[in-house]
Amino acid sequence: MRYLLCSLLLSFSCSATQLAPWFESCLELYPYASYQLQQYDTVQTKFGSVPRGTVDHFLRLGIYSFYEVYAAELETAFAQTKSNPFGFESAKLTLRYRWSDDLVGDFLSIVFGASYIQTVTERRDDISSFHHGNVEGEFFVTAGKEFSYRSFWCSRYWGLASFGIADKGSPWIRGRIQYDYNQFDVHRYGIFLQTLVGLGSDKLDLDEPFRGYGPIQHRSIEIGAEYRYNSFCFGILTLEYKRRLFARSFPEDVNLFKLTYTYPFGI
Repeated sequence: MRYLLCSLLLSFSCSATQLAPWFESCLELYPYASYQLQQYDTVQTKFGSVPRGTVDHFLRLGIYSFYEVYAAELETAFAQTKSNPFGFESAKLTLRYRWSDDLVGDFLSIVFGASYIQTVTERRDDISSFHHGNVEGEFFVTAGKEFSYRSFWCSRYWGLASFGIADKGSPWIRGRIQYDYNQFDVHRYGIFLQTLVGLGSDKLDLDEPFRGYGPIQHRSIEIGAEYRYNSFCFGILTLEYKRRLFARSFPEDVNLFKLTYTYPFGI
């Protein structure tokens, strides 16, 4: 039981949907709580940069687990933004299937997955929340390679490609590449680059009613870093920072700070 309580978390981020193509021990539960602060001063629109400063707060509560080649995660998010007081933001269910595993001799670890997201109209119509519609689906594939030293993995590379669609508007695509460095499963450091592309045809116009990002031709590129500390018996703490380098029809020069606590335990 003590071993189960002290089990390690090796997925890419505790504070969002688990996407890295490596799984943990079967039938262990990973509940987590995550706080995110989002800050920006301007929004890029069809008329250029428009002042619209805000500091937004997001709280996410979730749990995930693994069974052989399958994984499942359930997450509920709450938010307080410039447009909306604190309240329900969205709920998400994610299922994943591991198609290959480099830890048992395959060339790469490859995982296929899908997420179902449900939000409410006031959050869909909030420019600080990324939603295309009230009901959204996202399909993704992740692939990566891990390199080990003795009984620990020391570094790994992985990437993600995804395609999303909602009950209104146009689809979107998303990509991410990441490098992780591990020190004896106690300290872990990661750097990543990610992009988000909306396939709509409209430019963002803040003079018109905003009805979600579904019809918007938005673009963004972000760079980030994360640090994870595993205290073994007392849980896992993860810190993450992201900076938006490029934006079109989207909030620009965004700073995102994220703090997550995870406490794994066996069933």
